Amino acid sequence: MTTSFAGNAFAQCPVQPSHASVDPDGKHVTIRYYNSGSRVVQAVEFTVQRPQAGQNKPAVLARYSARETLHPKVEKTAVFHRPAGNSDLSEAAQAVTLEVEVTRVVFADQSTWRPSGKNACKIPLSAR
Repeated sequence: MTTSFAGNAFAQCPVQPSHASVDPDGKHVTIRYYNSGSRVVQAVEFTVQRPQAGQNKPAVLARYSARETLHPKVEKTAVFHRPAGNSDLSEAAQAVTLEVEVTRVVFADQSTWRPSGKNACKIPLSAR
Protein backbone atom coordinates (compact mmCIF):
# COMPACT_ATOMS: atom_id res chain seq x y z
CA MET A 1 0.00 0.00 0.00
CA THR A 2 1.40 3.39 -0.95
CA THR A 3 0.57 6.29 1.33
CA SER A 4 1.68 9.89 0.99
CA PHE A 5 2.13 12.26 3.93
CA ALA A 6 2.81 15.99 3.85
CA GLY A 7 4.29 18.43 6.32
CA ASN A 8 7.64 18.99 8.02
CA ALA A 9 6.72 17.12 11.22
CA PHE A 10 5.70 14.04 9.26
CA ALA A 11 8.93 14.13 7.27
CA GLN A 12 10.85 13.77 10.56
CA CYS A 13 8.70 11.05 12.12
CA PRO A 14 9.87 7.50 11.42
CA VAL A 15 6.36 6.20 12.16
CA GLN A 16 3.40 8.32 11.14
CA PRO A 17 -0.13 7.94 12.48
CA SER A 18 -2.52 8.08 9.52
CA HIS A 19 -5.87 7.49 11.25
CA ALA A 20 -7.11 7.26 14.83
CA SER A 21 -10.65 6.67 16.00
CA VAL A 22 -12.64 5.56 19.01
CA ASP A 23 -15.81 3.51 18.73
CA PRO A 24 -19.10 5.20 19.78
CA ASP A 25 -19.15 3.57 23.23
CA GLY A 26 -15.50 4.52 23.83
CA LYS A 27 -14.34 0.96 24.54
CA HIS A 28 -11.81 0.59 21.71
CA VAL A 29 -9.27 2.90 20.13
CA THR A 30 -8.10 2.05 16.61
CA ILE A 31 -4.82 3.53 15.33
CA ARG A 32 -3.46 3.08 11.81
CA TYR A 33 0.24 3.91 11.43
CA TYR A 34 2.87 3.80 8.70
CA ASN A 35 6.64 3.16 8.80
CA SER A 36 7.91 5.93 6.53
CA GLY A 37 11.58 5.22 7.29
CA SER A 38 14.08 2.69 6.05
CA ARG A 39 14.53 0.82 9.36
CA VAL A 40 12.54 -2.08 10.79
CA VAL A 41 10.43 -1.02 13.79
CA GLN A 42 9.88 -3.34 16.76
CA ALA A 43 7.44 -1.25 18.84
CA VAL A 44 5.52 2.03 18.72
CA GLU A 45 4.13 3.89 21.72
CA PHE A 46 1.13 6.19 21.40
CA THR A 47 -0.46 8.70 23.76
CA VAL A 48 -4.10 9.81 23.63
CA GLN A 49 -4.28 13.36 24.90
CA ARG A 50 -6.56 16.36 25.19
CA PRO A 51 -5.12 19.82 24.47
CA GLN A 52 -5.70 22.22 27.36
CA ALA A 53 -6.37 25.89 26.74
CA GLY A 54 -3.62 28.06 28.20
CA GLN A 55 -1.40 25.08 28.99
CA ASN A 56 1.86 24.09 27.29
CA LYS A 57 1.25 20.38 27.77
CA PRO A 58 -1.90 18.42 26.94
CA ALA A 59 -3.64 16.18 29.45
CA VAL A 60 -2.66 12.53 28.86
CA LEU A 61 -5.72 10.25 28.90
CA ALA A 62 -4.19 6.92 27.86
CA ARG A 63 -0.95 5.31 26.69
CA TYR A 64 -0.78 2.38 24.27
CA SER A 65 2.03 0.28 22.85
CA ALA A 66 1.99 -1.77 19.65
CA ARG A 67 4.72 -4.40 19.86
CA GLU A 68 4.78 -5.77 16.34
CA THR A 69 7.42 -5.82 13.66
CA LEU A 70 6.77 -3.07 11.16
CA HIS A 71 8.88 -3.17 8.03
CA PRO A 72 9.75 -0.04 6.02
CA LYS A 73 6.97 1.39 3.85
CA VAL A 74 4.32 -0.80 5.53
CA GLU A 75 1.13 0.28 7.29
CA LYS A 76 -0.53 -1.52 10.22
CA THR A 77 -3.65 -1.08 12.30
CA ALA A 78 -3.78 -1.70 16.04
CA VAL A 79 -6.93 -1.89 18.19
CA PHE A 80 -6.57 -1.11 21.89
CA HIS A 81 -9.03 -1.50 24.78
CA ARG A 82 -9.82 1.59 26.79
CA PRO A 83 -8.25 1.55 30.25
CA ALA A 84 -10.71 0.52 32.97
CA GLY A 85 -12.30 3.49 34.68
CA ASN A 86 -11.26 5.95 31.94
CA SER A 87 -14.46 7.53 30.65
CA ASP A 88 -12.66 10.44 28.96
CA LEU A 89 -12.11 8.49 25.73
CA SER A 90 -15.85 8.07 25.20
CA GLU A 91 -15.97 11.88 24.97
CA ALA A 92 -14.27 11.57 21.57
CA ALA A 93 -17.42 9.96 20.27
CA GLN A 94 -19.19 13.18 21.27
CA ALA A 95 -16.83 15.47 19.32
CA VAL A 96 -14.46 16.55 22.11
CA THR A 97 -11.03 17.27 20.60
CA LEU A 98 -8.57 14.49 21.39
CA GLU A 99 -5.26 13.68 19.70
CA VAL A 100 -3.11 10.60 19.20
CA GLU A 101 0.64 11.19 19.23
CA VAL A 102 3.55 8.85 18.52
CA THR A 103 5.69 9.25 21.64
CA ARG A 104 8.36 6.58 21.13
CA VAL A 105 9.59 4.24 18.41
CA VAL A 106 11.83 1.24 19.13
CA PHE A 107 13.79 -0.11 16.17
CA ALA A 108 14.86 -3.73 15.62
CA ASP A 109 18.43 -2.84 16.71
CA GLN A 110 16.98 -1.60 20.07
CA SER A 111 17.73 2.07 19.33
CA THR A 112 14.85 4.48 20.01
CA TRP A 113 13.34 7.67 18.63
CA ARG A 114 11.26 10.25 20.51
CA PRO A 115 9.76 13.49 19.20
CA SER A 116 11.68 16.62 20.12
CA GLY A 117 10.58 20.23 20.38
CA LYS A 118 7.83 21.05 17.95
CA ASN A 119 8.36 17.80 16.04
CA ALA A 120 5.05 16.29 17.17
CA CYS A 121 3.73 13.30 15.26
CA LYS A 122 0.05 13.57 16.07
CA ILE A 123 -3.37 13.45 14.47
CA PRO A 124 -6.90 14.09 15.73
CA LEU A 125 -8.81 11.18 17.30
CA SER A 126 -12.20 10.90 15.64
CA ALA A 127 -15.44 9.05 16.33
CA ARG A 128 -16.08 6.15 13.95
